Amino acid sequence: MEPNIPSPVCRKDGVEIHAAVPNDITEAFSVIAVRENGAWLLVRHSARKTWELPGGHREPDETPLEAACRELYEETGALRFRLCACGCYSVTQGGQTSWGALFLAEAITRGPLPESEIAQVRAFAALPSALTYPTIQPVLHACAEKYLRGGALENAPLFRAPVRKGERP
Repeated sequence: MEPNIPSPVCRKDGVEIHAAVPNDITEAFSVIAVRENGAWLLVRHSARKTWELPGGHREPDETPLEAACRELYEETGALRFRLCACGCYSVTQGGQTSWGALFLAEAITRGPLPESEIAQVRAFAALPSALTYPTIQPVLHACAEKYLRGGALENAPLFRAPVRKGERP
């Protein structure tokens, strides 16, 4: 049975952004567009020379929000941050579709980078050209920028990290 998928609010190069999460879809990823002091924080994986938005796979029994809080801490060292959901996204490549949740965050306090696969965190005024996922990240980033311009972070809840398994963010 085909899932009941709402019309996308944005579509480009096989990437679709949806304002609502379809009831019968489970997002496998949480991706976070992060601001700090007026710049965008991007991360570089130790095995790559390219930059990417922080994020990653959801753990079993973890909500997209919990995954976003955990990944934000693990990949940027963010200890206190404002966070809001932008919606979900789908990426279709080679006939396969994967789903993720997109979040917008403002890092308020960052500590040392936890030991992980991330080699570097860097602030950018705009997305660099050397992106790990060059057809996906600009679409997600553009959506997050729209939410930012619309004031989404002004009343967004404040979270703290690290969020431990079973602990609510």
